[in-house]
Amino acid sequence: MLLVNLYYVFIVICVGQNLVTGSSTTNSPTECTLIAKDPDIQKDLRLILDQGTNMIAIHLITPNRTVWKLSDGDIFDPFTWMRIRSKKGRGMLWLREEFEVLSLTTLTYGVSNLKVEVVESTPGCIANQMMLSTLAEAFVFSDFQLNRSAESSWTAEEELCNRRLRGTPSGARVYYVCCHKDEKGDVLCSEMTRDFWVTVLLTCVVLLNFFVIMYLPLVIPSHLYRASRGYVAYEHKLATELKLRIMKTRHPPKPDLSTDLSNIIHRSALKESPNLRELVDNLTEDKTYELPIRTMHFLVSRGRLISENYVPVGIAKTLYNTILRCKISKRTSLTKCCRSRIFGHVVNQRWNFTWYKCLQKCMDVVILIMIICPWILRVVVYMLFEKKNHLLYQKAAISRGLSLGFRGSFTLMLNPLHVVFIVCYALIFVDILLIGLLQKTVTDNFVFVLKKCFRDMRDRSPKRVIGWGTMVLLKPCEKCGILALILAPIYWILILPLVLFILLVSLFPTINLTVRCLIYVFINFLPSKKSGSDKTPSAFVKRFTEFFEIDFLISKETFEIPGNQTLSRRSAQITILLVCLITMYSTIFLITECITFFVEVAVYTVIGIILNSAHTMQYVSLVFMLFLYGKDCFGSVSGKYLVFNKTIISTVMAKADDQVKQVSWLSEDLQANTAFQLKSETPVAPGSVSIPMSDSELASINRPVIVVKENVLRWKIKRLVLFLDKRDTPYITERFFFDTSKMPCCGSPGPLLNNLCGAISGYLVIIGFLLFVLLVVITFGDMYDVNSSNQTLAALAGGFLPWVFRNVLFKRAADPTVDTSNLHFQGCFGNVIERYVQTWPFDDIEGMSESKQTSKTTIGTNLEMREVENKPLLETGRKGEILLSASHSDRPVSPTTEETIENWKSRVREVEDISILGHDLIIDVSKQKKDNLNV
Repeated sequence: MLLVNLYYVFIVICVGQNLVTGSSTTNSPTECTLIAKDPDIQKDLRLILDQGTNMIAIHLITPNRTVWKLSDGDIFDPFTWMRIRSKKGRGMLWLREEFEVLSLTTLTYGVSNLKVEVVESTPGCIANQMMLSTLAEAFVFSDFQLNRSAESSWTAEEELCNRRLRGTPSGARVYYVCCHKDEKGDVLCSEMTRDFWVTVLLTCVVLLNFFVIMYLPLVIPSHLYRASRGYVAYEHKLATELKLRIMKTRHPPKPDLSTDLSNIIHRSALKESPNLRELVDNLTEDKTYELPIRTMHFLVSRGRLISENYVPVGIAKTLYNTILRCKISKRTSLTKCCRSRIFGHVVNQRWNFTWYKCLQKCMDVVILIMIICPWILRVVVYMLFEKKNHLLYQKAAISRGLSLGFRGSFTLMLNPLHVVFIVCYALIFVDILLIGLLQKTVTDNFVFVLKKCFRDMRDRSPKRVIGWGTMVLLKPCEKCGILALILAPIYWILILPLVLFILLVSLFPTINLTVRCLIYVFINFLPSKKSGSDKTPSAFVKRFTEFFEIDFLISKETFEIPGNQTLSRRSAQITILLVCLITMYSTIFLITECITFFVEVAVYTVIGIILNSAHTMQYVSLVFMLFLYGKDCFGSVSGKYLVFNKTIISTVMAKADDQVKQVSWLSEDLQANTAFQLKSETPVAPGSVSIPMSDSELASINRPVIVVKENVLRWKIKRLVLFLDKRDTPYITERFFFDTSKMPCCGSPGPLLNNLCGAISGYLVIIGFLLFVLLVVITFGDMYDVNSSNQTLAALAGGFLPWVFRNVLFKRAADPTVDTSNLHFQGCFGNVIERYVQTWPFDDIEGMSESKQTSKTTIGTNLEMREVENKPLLETGRKGEILLSASHSDRPVSPTTEETIENWKSRVREVEDISILGHDLIIDVSKQKKDNLNV
């Protein structure tokens, strides 16, 4: 080090050059200049220049970096200089400083970084940043040399750019000043102005972020808040009348712990079945009664039914169900282990969970981590790459007394640990705790209002609002004729703000959702409706409504003023709605920041692919072919199951043809959602893949029975296969579909796992082949200097070979189709039908006489529309319970009148005492609810 320092002193004294004035005389010992510590830095620069780079980022490194004043002039960063060698490099200056990581390194091609360690010729001679900037500019223009007469590597097209900072009305703004040498060697500088297309691109990015914010609620899957997400009411007419033996008691027997089914349920679990609960309340304790049932009413989850044009065999859905939803536990090799308890028989059974339950909880945590993982990734990118530039920008702005401007993202303007973000985290966390800790009535209110707002937002009709706006704006022409040419401008000035506001509410979901929540808050401040207090609207209101077509605008809206309610009730509803609104905006704020970041990443990546297509097209073509081959491999599996599904549904329809025709010929108003039980046609088929059942097991499932499973009342019935909705769309259950797909007959696709494993193995082979092709192309392309276009063509040609092998040279025979007339198929199919048993959530019993069943059926079929359009806000039933809760929104609720009670009593008869095991249903009416009845 001593020899190096002596070398620098010798250079300063003997071979100086005045870089500021441009004179060729020897520098005086007191002159201040920058000197590169590495004497071979010019060779590194020449090597980078020979590579044909578009931009060189030169970073000056000095131990005295923090000594000089930061508020001196408009210099933002005198240590970083950009040497621009093409228009492509100049355009990249308008991108953010973190363009390398944001573009997933696609913008790193043609960009080089050069770090230069510098020292002052005289220690401490640089007084401020302005002087440092002047010396650094001369130092870079001289190619890091002291001798100005040496040959320069600069051309007339090259520019040297540096960032500056100035105040604007919107805050501190960073801009670039670029300098270049003219033919005489003089340095000319000017502020860099945006190219037209760069301005268009940046404007499009801003607009894209705006539309992301406005349409963000549409990202939430509609099945999370649709009324059809709950259970749909179905009915099944029994061939013979079923008599249920029921009894209520305060001392029920202990349930059988060896099975997860029971016939004992607590009265509190019947709140979703008001007719049955009313009946139980009118029965005498410890007596057995028979209840005749002619029609089963049960609930069906939409997720358990599949139509003929859909099969749940996608690779994403299968992986989700198998791993995250723990359905892998149904594999024969894992069933016993998953059902066993963690601590065996050592710990009390109440706290001793099964492996399956623990795995489910772990998967819930994994899903939660996956949901917040994008935001975690956003924070990591900020901490590792963006924080340094943000702190430099913040420090420079504050030192000059400037305000921090908005830089396209609140994460950049603030930071992920700012008080605004912490408040958002806290609000979401508190709301999660409240939902988990508050009473179910309060949480049901919260969920119901939120789902209703989302449903109405999703079902908005922009075309209807646009039509209304057009009618309103053309009113002068309609009412005044030719005088509209004079009156219309004044009318439009007055009415246009209202029309534009309503259009914004209709077109942008975020605004629509906000307005709906605020309307719900407002209507809770209105006075309660009282019977007989409705007043006829005034003449002015009628004329106003008719003139502006208000009825046409609000005819599809479902807002209703709640009835008589206490002040505490109204306050609770308003609080819930405000919490809902605040939480929604906190979540939207965080999701918007996250989505904005990923949109920016996508835009920068596309820019990098386009600007550096010579280097990226090989990889883009590889990704494109991987996508096509993946779609082909897994699409063939879906296609095979889809063809099989259509065959199965048509076969089931043919077997129940007579029953289906009797229902489908009814009009939609009279037709209900109906389930059909197929007739028993075959005994146990020899060689069946199903596990044989004993005679007692078969006898126990020949008739529908009521069981309690997971503290829910359910119907257990066999051969209930075909489901027909009121629009005559046929469905079969997902379980029945997969059972039939495993039949050992020609044309059956077989187990889904086997097919997916075959598709995955074939896809992995293709991936390996494509990677090998890419490796060969890159290796020989670099070895023999093959241009990028030829390398791309070679990669495409090599990637096309797997398709040729699969579809031309080694084309497989077409998959065999199912012959439904084949006796073997009929035997296997009949055996699957005979073995098919499933439980369905109990809906309710009919509380009306046989003559009134038709009208009840009609009400049930139209229930979904009534729930969406006519349900009062936060309607409550007996003892404050919410009617038609979100989980059972499609289930009809029958009135409980005195006539209905008498009808029940006339249909239920008392029978002699029988064995406790002979009861179909035992209702526990003890005061303390027993949560472990069916453990």
